[in-house]
Amino acid sequence: MSNILEIKRLTVEYKVPEGVIKALDKIDLYVKKGEILAIVGESGSGKTTLAHSIARLLPKNARIVEGSIIFHTRKGPVDLTKISEEEMRKIRGSMIGMVFQDPMTYLNPVMKISDQIIEGLISHKKISKKDAEAKTLDLLKKLRIPNPEYVAKSYPHQLSGGMKQRVIIAMAMINQPDLLIADEPTSALDVTVQAEILELFKELRKEYGVTIIIITHDLGVAVRIADRIVIMYAGKIMEIGDVREVFKQPLHPYTQGLLGSILSISENVRKGFILKGAPPDIFNPTRGCKFHPRCPFVMRDICINEDPPLFHVGNERYVACWLYRGVSS
Repeated sequence: MSNILEIKRLTVEYKVPEGVIKALDKIDLYVKKGEILAIVGESGSGKTTLAHSIARLLPKNARIVEGSIIFHTRKGPVDLTKISEEEMRKIRGSMIGMVFQDPMTYLNPVMKISDQIIEGLISHKKISKKDAEAKTLDLLKKLRIPNPEYVAKSYPHQLSGGMKQRVIIAMAMINQPDLLIADEPTSALDVTVQAEILELFKELRKEYGVTIIIITHDLGVAVRIADRIVIMYAGKIMEIGDVREVFKQPLHPYTQGLLGSILSISENVRKGFILKGAPPDIFNPTRGCKFHPRCPFVMRDICINEDPPLFHVGNERYVACWLYRGVSS
């Protein structure tokens, strides 16, 4: 399976009154066409910054210091860090769709739902309003929205939270993008609606062949939907692998700690150890491995002085931990 996205040495910094924050530190990652990839981590891990870097939606106080984001379009590869904002606008919304955490932040309260979806379609394709309305209604039906005619004519405040999230997904999918990035798409929803939204993403992958990146802090979401999982901590990737393999046999101590903090999904036992301590101070970053102050297996001769690379430890497993330096393949 070929890659749709290849990220190399991506480094992003935020300039704030207190100083400079390195939100991403030399990220290397590939995303395969047609897969669902989950990016998981605590608050401040850099997962949302990574998503917004791909879509070029970083705030004004952020800048990409180093690295490349190669997006394989239908016309060939494009480095998203190098193109102009005008060129990026043509890609964003047509080839790359975004689903955000809080629908009300991105829905216009005084516009009908159909008009908001149609706006994204007409801005990217030459299509009449009549045809756009028909395509919008068809998509709402495919998203299993009950009474789609009513929803299309409604305003955001007339819809439930789950329905608004479906509308945001419709806005992201109206141009049938190749890549869909969903940033915490279920965190504000109850368990039943969350399950429905996750199932909807699976159906979109099956129906349209879209590649999906899910950003989440919830390991349960990752195991229910993803093919592969990326574990992030303090702007670094700690572990990458098949989601079931990672859950069955977590390699990085941080991954083991995350899993140890929740009940196993398949077995009613705890895995690993309970995470202790707090995430690192973003203004005073830890030297060496970012996780070493909280790690029960820290080797003081190397962990506190040298930042480990991502070791390839077999198949599609990668882990950034000095415990695996001799296992690298």
